[in-house]
Amino acid sequence: NPPAFQDGRHGTVLGYDRLIEDCLEAQRFPKTWNAYIDRLRIQAAVVRYPPMSHDIVPSAFDRFFPRHSWGLVYWDDLCLLFVRRTPQNTALLRKWEYRVIKPDWTLESYRDQLESERIDRSAVRMELERNLTVNPRCWRARVDLHWLDATPPPRRTLKNLIASK
Repeated sequence: NPPAFQDGRHGTVLGYDRLIEDCLEAQRFPKTWNAYIDRLRIQAAVVRYPPMSHDIVPSAFDRFFPRHSWGLVYWDDLCLLFVRRTPQNTALLRKWEYRVIKPDWTLESYRDQLESERIDRSAVRMELERNLTVNPRCWRARVDLHWLDATPPPRRTLKNLIASK
């Protein structure tokens, strides 16, 4: 039963307005955000998705919850749950972490990853199917699974092999 740092009721709690201002200011840049959550010793974060884009962009969570410090252990259509990499969370991360899929990728980013073979298709499939076992109606996982099946692997040509080296 870990204590909650913010839970959405900030408008009804005296003093929360300053905390929200500090938090929003920290969110402007990954460096300030990570310093902020380190200072407050935050161990887990339930966050909503950033606004959708139609560009090939890095995952926002790679910048704000870098893999070397955080692991994604749950996601659905509304939010994601990250936990800090600590000795206390090792077993939880070993069992539940999503290591390949990035649920906040744009469709363009996801297809780019597939077409360029920067992600392992079988690992992506396993993670999407695991998510659908936990969240059978997860629209994001269903769309990603569709694009996994609809995006053929690149043809292996000598030119492609040389370019990838």
